[in-house]
Amino acid sequence: THDTEWSDIMNWVIYSLIYGEIQGLQQDLTRCQQSFSTREGYSALPFANAVYCVGNYGEILSRDFDDAIRSEINEINKGTGMHYCIPFGEIGGPGTEDDMFLNTTLVSIQATSELRCGVIAPDGVFERNLTKFGLDYCRTMAAAIFYGKSDAVEIFFESDEQAYTALLARDLDVVVGGKIDMVNDLDLGLTFSTPYFISDQLEFQDVGFYSFVTRKDDFMFSLFVDTIVLSTFYAYDNGIAKEEGFEMPLISIFGPDMLWALRDAISFSGNYVELFRQHFPQYHPPGRNGLNKDSANPQFLPRPGISSHFNRLL
Repeated sequence: THDTEWSDIMNWVIYSLIYGEIQGLQQDLTRCQQSFSTREGYSALPFANAVYCVGNYGEILSRDFDDAIRSEINEINKGTGMHYCIPFGEIGGPGTEDDMFLNTTLVSIQATSELRCGVIAPDGVFERNLTKFGLDYCRTMAAAIFYGKSDAVEIFFESDEQAYTALLARDLDVVVGGKIDMVNDLDLGLTFSTPYFISDQLEFQDVGFYSFVTRKDDFMFSLFVDTIVLSTFYAYDNGIAKEEGFEMPLISIFGPDMLWALRDAISFSGNYVELFRQHFPQYHPPGRNGLNKDSANPQFLPRPGISSHFNRLL
């Protein structure tokens, strides 16, 4: 089994340590809570305890390592490119039919010959560009599933609440444009992919991380969706443009029918920079939406929701 709930909780513990360092919050045993309740959901866990009982990220690191060992990628991000392609490893080995049938959502989507993609569509000029960006990611997902057929997708424009309700009711296969936030991630039964767009930090607002959203009980399909997002980063990182999509690696971990999924995805969308510039030509430099090539940029930044949670627990 895949314990996604526990993994998500651990991620938010790490975000709390990073937030503590940014805010100058340190170990303080007088604030270390001894009791708590999860009746409101996992987001009600006292994540501030991670800092007050143990220490912030920098404190913990300095206890075990010399300050000189902290590399640039482990610093706090202040606006440079954050899209990072984690190594794919050996993904092209021999796959089996069992790999495909473990992914029941992928099998059912292929049986219906169409991906049902909910698109969260706020108002405003910037949001319209962001919505179109998400639409292209929906089509990229369809191309990956249906052997290059990017039009094999039915689009539903929804508010975030409507989209999440439809997704959990299995009336949608996936949602694009979901903003990562603590309550949505921990309490609603949703999984958020690696973000494909990071918005600027505005006064009194957290940085926004926009992602695909899948159901938490659907681990293999969530992994597939995340892999397609990462493939756009991988293509840029490895100098693969749209017309060179055939140079993407084969992938067997989702079964033999998905062997060409990455090649079909990039042959439609191109790499991340190609896709990004279609919708945000004004973003030069692209800020946090730049690629963190060669691990040259700081990668640490807490996700939205942790700040208000800390304030509630102070």
